[in-house]
Amino acid sequence: MDLLVVLDFSVSNEVNFTKMLSDLKSLVSTMSDEDQIWLFSYDMNYADSYKAKKDEIAFGKPMDKTVLLRLLEENPSIYSLKDSFKKNGFNVNADSFGKGFSEIYNEYNGKKNSYVSTIQFTDGWVGSETIDIQYATWAKNHAKTFYTVTYNANDRSRSVTSMEAAGHNNIFISNASRTELERQKAINDQFAKTAVEEIKEERVSVKQKGTVSISPEADLTLTSAELVFPNGQKTPLTITNNTVSWSGDLDNGSYTVNYTFTGTPSVERSIRSSVTVDGKKVDEKINTLRPEKIAFETKYEEDPSLAAGQEKEKQAGSEGSQLVSLKDGKVISTTITKPKVDRIVLRGTKGSDVEVKTEDIPFNTTYTEDPELEIGQTKVVTEGAVGQKEITKTYVTQSGKRVGEPVTTEKILKKAVDKVIAKGTKGQDVDVAESDIAFKTVYTEDPELEFGQEKIVTEGVLGVKRTTKTYVTQKGVRTKDEPSIKEEVLKEAVDKVVARGSKSAVATKELDYKTKYVEDKDSEAGKKTVVTKGSKGHETSTVTHSFNSETGEVTANEPKVEKTESVDEVVSVGTKPVVTTKDLDYKTKYVEDKESEAGKKTVVTKGSKGHETTTITYSFNSETGEVTANEPKVEKTEPIDEVISVGTKPKVEIMETEFKTEKRENKDLKKGEEKIIQAGVKGRETITTTYYLNPDTGEVKENKPSLEKVDPVNEIIEVGTQAEKVLPNTGTSLSNFLTLTGMIGIVLGISVIIYRKLNKK
Repeated sequence: MDLLVVLDFSVSNEVNFTKMLSDLKSLVSTMSDEDQIWLFSYDMNYADSYKAKKDEIAFGKPMDKTVLLRLLEENPSIYSLKDSFKKNGFNVNADSFGKGFSEIYNEYNGKKNSYVSTIQFTDGWVGSETIDIQYATWAKNHAKTFYTVTYNANDRSRSVTSMEAAGHNNIFISNASRTELERQKAINDQFAKTAVEEIKEERVSVKQKGTVSISPEADLTLTSAELVFPNGQKTPLTITNNTVSWSGDLDNGSYTVNYTFTGTPSVERSIRSSVTVDGKKVDEKINTLRPEKIAFETKYEEDPSLAAGQEKEKQAGSEGSQLVSLKDGKVISTTITKPKVDRIVLRGTKGSDVEVKTEDIPFNTTYTEDPELEIGQTKVVTEGAVGQKEITKTYVTQSGKRVGEPVTTEKILKKAVDKVIAKGTKGQDVDVAESDIAFKTVYTEDPELEFGQEKIVTEGVLGVKRTTKTYVTQKGVRTKDEPSIKEEVLKEAVDKVVARGSKSAVATKELDYKTKYVEDKDSEAGKKTVVTKGSKGHETSTVTHSFNSETGEVTANEPKVEKTESVDEVVSVGTKPVVTTKDLDYKTKYVEDKESEAGKKTVVTKGSKGHETTTITYSFNSETGEVTANEPKVEKTEPIDEVISVGTKPKVEIMETEFKTEKRENKDLKKGEEKIIQAGVKGRETITTTYYLNPDTGEVKENKPSLEKVDPVNEIIEVGTQAEKVLPNTGTSLSNFLTLTGMIGIVLGISVIIYRKLNKK
C-alpha cells in the first residue's frame, strides 16, 4: 500500500499536535515493511490548500515505516519535525512549490505499490474552512479510501459535514471519553477495515513433470546447487560430472535455482541453468565470466631538477587484468585479478626569466660658503647632470613561474655630475627656535554608540614648527632694523576626533493577556481545554537622535510608539452532569403448592430490580473558571419481589403381594372337577412420603414415610376324587338338574372376578 498522510498544522488545531503525532506513530507501527508513506502538511483549510509550500512538509519521495517511526521518535514537536524532514531530503524542491499533493505523488517515477489510500488528521474546522476539492476528487477516483481522523468535533462539525458532502464518509470522531489506548485502537481498527486490502491466495496443488539443468562451460567448476520451492523450501541438487540434470514431480508455482561456481577463464565462459514445469520454463539464468585487460595510464610528475622541455621515465607501465561477472547480460561484479601499473614520466620545469631596465642616476646638490656674498645670496658654481645605469634581474622559474628572489646586477652607463651652489655668509645673525602647534577637536556621529556617550576615535597630536629670525649685522653687531622672520612647519598637528553616540533607544514592555472561561456542557466536569491560545502583546517605544555636524550636539527626537495588542486566552471548562445509577436487588419469596410435584418450582410473579439514579449538576463561574458541584438529585424506582411456588405433593408408592393357591381333595366331587371354596386376594403395601417447605430458602425436605400393610388371602380349591358312576337315564329330571348346576357355576365365577377387581383398587 502507498499511504498519503495529510497533517493539519493550523493554529486552531495546535492543541491537538501532540495527540495527532502520537496517533500517527501508533498507526504507522501497524503497517507492513512493504508499505510506503508520503507525508504532507498545510496551515489552513481552504479550497486549494493541499499544495506544497516552502514552510510546510511536502514529501517528494516515499519512506518506509522504520524511517518515519525513527523521525517521529526523535522529533516530538512539529517544528523540529519539519526541520528534520528537510535535512533528510524528503521535501520537494522549490520548483515544485504550488503543486498539489496528488500531483506530487503522480509525478513520482520510483516504485509504487498496487493501491493507494489517504488519511488526514484535523479538527472540527471553523468559519469558512473547507476541504480541498481537487484533492478530494482525486482521492475518490484513485484511492481505496480517504480516511479522516478529527479531534474536538462532533457529527455536526464543519470538517465532518464538508467531507460527507465531498463523498468521503470514512470519518473517525475522537471524543474525550476514550483513553489514549482506546482511541488509537479504534483508529487503527477502522483503518485496517477500510484502507487496507485483504490479499487472499488460492493454491491448487497439481503434480506436474519438472526438470532442472545446470551446464557450465570449460574452465568453470560447479560447486553447489539447490532448487527453491514456491514456499521458500530449498532442496540440494546432485552435481555429476560438473553438471546438474534433475527431473521429478512438481506442484504449480514459481521455482528458482541457485548455484555457486568457481573459475578463472582466459576467454569468456558461461554457465546456464533452467527450470521447467510441464514443459514450460519458469526460471532461466545465464552467468558469464569475461576476462578483460585493464590498460595502464601515463601520468606525469614535475621535476624541478630537469630543464623545462626535458622528460625522463620514472616507472614503466604494465597492463592489468580483471574478471567481469555478468548475470543475464548485466554486470553484477568485477574482480581485479592483476592490478595495472601506471607509467610515470618526469617532466622538467626548471627555466630562467631575465628582466632588464634602464634608470636615471639623480645628481646631488652640494653647498659651499662664499664670504664675498651677502647672507641669503647664492650662486651656482657647477650645474648638475643626470647619470644613467642598466639594472639586470635574473629569476629562476618552475613551470614558467618565478621562484624565489632574483639575482640583481647593475651597470653604470653614465655617471652623474653633482650641482655645486655657493651661499653668502656676509652680514647676518640668525636665531632659530622650535614650538608646538595646537590640535583641534572635531566631533562625529556614531549611531552604534549609546546617546550621551563619547568615544575617542583619533587622539590629537601636537604639531612642531621652526621659526627663523635673521638680523642684519654691521661689523658683527645687529642693527636696529627688525629681523626677517621665516616659519617652517616641521610636523603637522593631528586633529582629535571624538565620536558622540546617537544610537536609537528602544524600550519594549509586554502587555499581559486575559484569560476568559467559557462553559462546555459536553466535557467532563472541571476539564479545561484551551480553545484559543493566549499571546502577550508588546508596546515598543523608539527614540531616535539628531546630530549637528557643526557643533557636535546630539539631541533626542520625539519618541515613536508601536503597539501589538495581546490576544486573550479562551479556555473551555467542562460542566457535563455526572449521572450514576445503581441497581436495587429484589427479594425472593417461596410459597407451597400441594398440587405440584415435590421440588418443582414455578415463577408466580417475576422479580425485577429497582434503580436509584443520582444526578450531580455543576455551577460555572465565568470569571474564575471554577466549577462547583450542586446538591445531588436522586430518583428511585422500587424493586418488585419475585414469588416462586414450590411443589410439596405427597408421593404414594403401592406394592402388591401375590396370594398362594391351596388345593384340597373332595371325595364328593367327581374326579377331574374343581371347586373354589375361597377366592384368592393379593396383599398390598402402601408407602406415603410427605414434604416440608422452607419458606426462606425454597428448600424442600422429605418427612418420615408412613407404611400401611394389607396381607394377601390364599385361594382354596377343592379337587374331586369320586369315581364316575353310571346312572339310569331319568330324562327331564337330569336335564333340569344340569341346568341349575350351570347357573350356580356362572354366578360363583362372576363373584370371584368382582372380588379380585375390588382388591386391586
